[in-house]
Amino acid sequence: MVGKNSVLSRRDMLASSAPALAAADSGPAETFDSLTRLATQIFRAPMGMVSLLDGDRQWFRSHIGLDETSVPREGSFCHHAALEGAAVFEVCDTLRDPRFAAYAYVVAPPHVRYYAGALLRSSEGEPLGTLCVADTSPRPPMDDTARAQLRTLASAVESAIQLGHELRVRREADARIAEQARTLEIAEQAASLGHWRLDRDSGVSHWSDGVFDIHGLPRAAAPPSFEDALALYHPDDQRLIQEMVARAWRTGIGFDTPLRLRRASDGAERWVRTRAQADSDAKGRPSALLGVIQDITEERRALTELRASEARYRLLADNCHDILLRIDRDGVVRYASPSCRQLGYAPEDVAGRHLTEFLPGQHRKDAANALLDLFNATHTGSAKTRDYPVVAADGSIVWLEGASTIVRDINGEAVEMVSVFRDVTARRELEARLQAAAEAKTVFLANMSHELRTPLTSILGFSSLLATIPELPTLAAQHVGRITAAGQALLALINDVLDFSKLEAGQIQLEPAPADVPRLLEEVRDILSVQAAVKGIDLTVDAQMAEPKRLLDDLRLRQILVNLTGNAIKFTDHGSVTLRVRETGGPEAPALRVEVIDTGPGIPQDRQERLFKRFSQVDGSVTRRHGGSGLGLSISRELVELMGGRIGVESQEGQGAVFWLEAPAPVVNETNAKDSAVAAPASASAALRGRILIVDDHPMNRELVRLFLASPGLEIDEAEDGQQALAFATAQRYDLVLMDVNMPVLDGLAATSAIRATCPLNVGAPIVALTAQTGPEIEQKCFDAGMDAVLAKPIQPHDLIALASHAMAPADVAGAA
Repeated sequence: MVGKNSVLSRRDMLASSAPALAAADSGPAETFDSLTRLATQIFRAPMGMVSLLDGDRQWFRSHIGLDETSVPREGSFCHHAALEGAAVFEVCDTLRDPRFAAYAYVVAPPHVRYYAGALLRSSEGEPLGTLCVADTSPRPPMDDTARAQLRTLASAVESAIQLGHELRVRREADARIAEQARTLEIAEQAASLGHWRLDRDSGVSHWSDGVFDIHGLPRAAAPPSFEDALALYHPDDQRLIQEMVARAWRTGIGFDTPLRLRRASDGAERWVRTRAQADSDAKGRPSALLGVIQDITEERRALTELRASEARYRLLADNCHDILLRIDRDGVVRYASPSCRQLGYAPEDVAGRHLTEFLPGQHRKDAANALLDLFNATHTGSAKTRDYPVVAADGSIVWLEGASTIVRDINGEAVEMVSVFRDVTARRELEARLQAAAEAKTVFLANMSHELRTPLTSILGFSSLLATIPELPTLAAQHVGRITAAGQALLALINDVLDFSKLEAGQIQLEPAPADVPRLLEEVRDILSVQAAVKGIDLTVDAQMAEPKRLLDDLRLRQILVNLTGNAIKFTDHGSVTLRVRETGGPEAPALRVEVIDTGPGIPQDRQERLFKRFSQVDGSVTRRHGGSGLGLSISRELVELMGGRIGVESQEGQGAVFWLEAPAPVVNETNAKDSAVAAPASASAALRGRILIVDDHPMNRELVRLFLASPGLEIDEAEDGQQALAFATAQRYDLVLMDVNMPVLDGLAATSAIRATCPLNVGAPIVALTAQTGPEIEQKCFDAGMDAVLAKPIQPHDLIALASHAMAPADVAGAA
């Protein structure tokens, strides 16, 4: 019940509500209802209540004559009773009391006109609420007897509240104890653990379920006696247990030791650890032993395996020639294997030092950063193997090849690094020698190529000029033909050796370009027609193609076909050799199959697989009869494989042979087509007009080029080195400069760069390299120096004339070409 005014502040009300909160559920409802009913009967009141204060409300633990269960606390009768603190708070006429005259319960049903409430207090004396009676009519003040009776009933309510509170606290305590016991039981099960107690005087033991489980005994059974339990342990440990228990009774000192027991359920031997402490009585005498027991069988097995593994690891580390290191996150070496002695260090000299201390000074900062990155990386696995320069104990530099693995904990955090190092100083020295040898080989081949191709240029060039003389005697013409054939054979051998070297070094790169395949086969036929005619062999081409224009490296394909066809002519004494091409692969993966078919002696089946191996012939007698380096087919195979194709042979002895190759060959379209220069006929030299500068240190080469280009409309100057060429280019404008690369005084590359930089008259003049060296590397050097094209020696007349015609053509004609 509430009135209009509030005297307590909200803070006070909240503070005073704490005991009521605790009493809210205290005691059985029947007790409070009985006391409320007794109060209404004694005081003949139509209304009675046990009201409790709770926060900002007053609620009724029991009530008679009212329907509400709670009302606002502020200004309530109970609140005022608690505020005044009197044993009994009485309002005889509410309408005459300004505190309650306007209260709804007074002016409206139930029309409370009289109120008397005995204050309820906690055991600490704090107000909880009231036991009160109310009437719809005013009453005179209670006498002392009535007040005492109401106070007595209130005391009974307080006792019921206190009793209920104590029961609730006890239930909560019991629940906590039960939960703790359950938690302990779960923990014991998870840890294979149990706890026990042994009383000294009675000899009675108490075992938890975990102890029963460890010993292999049923939980429902009573703990065995000390003697029976002792019998479960290993005979060698029984005496130890007796001694430890006796000492504990005597001195009060506990024990902690591993023991062996034989489990009762299955007879299995288990390792356990027992820990015990003595509990003393009031006189300080040990009266009981409290202990825990834990099954450590798996732990000991793991420890045994770990020790065995560590022993194997140390045996390996101690006898391994590789250096093993363990390095912490700070880069400090924590373990070094004995093999570090090969660097002059003892293991104890390495351990405890930072890893970078063993590197040369200029490498330490980068190594420290790399170490930090390795520990901070999130990926797992080993770091990439690399070589490190290491300072040995004597100050010398030793190269070690090392790989490291990051070791992580169960949370994935990097904790240390394990590194393995191997001395590769000898290997690096060998690699350096091999590299030097390879470079020397390259230089040697380049020089030999130059020295061989230079005279071949004269041999083949002048022999080709001799062959064009109409009045040449028949015998002389035959000699010229033999000179030309021998020169071509020597050139083929040189090319095979150079290509073999380049393929071995991976220096050959394909240069696909639009090519007319039937025309390419006809060119091969034309190149080898003289050889075929000499032997009386028909050399034919079968090239029926729906899409003759293909994207491929025509230079390398021509080289392969010349080799295959030349071999067929070489080994065929009569009959024919046919070059045939067929389209394969379909529109999705267009390809070509080219076959060289001969009517020669055939190849035995057991010798065919040797054909495409380096320096290999079918037999030595064939080599002696027909010659050859044994490189041609090997080079052809590697070139075809470089194209993404394959090569092979089909033959039976006495029935000829079919050498074939299959390779991808996309059809030329608007996307992959590109312009190409139109070769000029040999007769085009007569139409050349302008001024040409020929630069070569060999007079015969200069003469040969001049003869190839002989034309009434040409003015030709000659220079024997780059220095003379630079002087000519400074004084005279040229329409074409033919520049040898290897020359004394000033080579062709340096001369070209100087002309481009210092000769205004010839800054844009076409400069073509004439070089006995071949390959992408020398070509790139020529282009970098400022040259426009490269022509390899020996020089072919039609190639030279075609290139000169294109270079010296008027701008509009050259652009159209």
